[in-house]
Formats: sequence, structure tokens, C-alpha cells
Amino acid sequence: PPVTDCFALRFEHGAKSVVFSGDTAFYPPLADFARGADILVHEAMLEEGIERLVARTGNGARLREHLLASHSFAEEAGSIASDAGVKRLVLNHLIPADDSLIGEADWTAAVRKTWNGDLTIARDGLVVGLSSAKAAAGEETA
Repeated sequence: PPVTDCFALRFEHGAKSVVFSGDTAFYPPLADFARGADILVHEAMLEEGIERLVARTGNGARLREHLLASHSFAEEAGSIASDAGVKRLVLNHLIPADDSLIGEADWTAAVRKTWNGDLTIARDGLVVGLSSAKAAAGEETA
């Protein structure tokens, strides 16, 4: 079904803020909502992995349609981060997450087309400290 609503969340504590994108196709107004945040957590997918993911499923065309309608490419997340002027971009909900042909360097290369700031490629269990806007134990940065 088509995506009709998408919600982003902004949390503020003192002078610090974190914005979560939620699942969304590229939506440039999100940059206004995230403006000046210390951390933007944005879901992302890599185009080169989509066809392999679709090929592994039983409903490829429908999955492709869903992914393109409700998720952003990594470079689009970088564009939002750049336009918003955030301090750190954290990519999460990576699609595809389990493609052995895609590594952290691929995610970084895609984002670097549009974002030159601090970058964290999130994995399960990652903790990002707000006080320094840097990840604590287990950080993966580029």
C-alpha cells in the first residue's frame, strides 16, 4: 500500500537535540525540522543492493515498489544532513542490511557524495552519546 503518513521525531535536552527521520522516501522539508540538530538519525538504503535483495524474495516487484516509496537512499540522507546543518549523521535501518557484497565503505562512499560531516554507520547495539554527539562503545565512524 502507498505510504500516506511518516513521522519524524525531535528530542531536545538543554541545548542538545537528536532527530529521527522515521522511514521515508526523500523528503527535503525534513531538513527544516532537523535544522541545527546535534545528531540526525536517518534510515538509508543503497541502490546497488536493492536488486539483489529483491531477487532473494518471493515478491520482488512489490518489495521494490515498497522500498522506493518509503525509504531514502544514503546520498539522500546525506543531502538532508547537509541542508539541515546537523553535526553528525547516523545512518540506521540499513537496506540491505545483510548483503555480504556491501560494506561500510560502500555506505560511506554513497553518503560522501552529499555529506562531509561526522558520520556513523549504525549497527545493532550502537550507543551514541549526546553530550559529545560522538558514539560511545562500539562506534563505527567514517
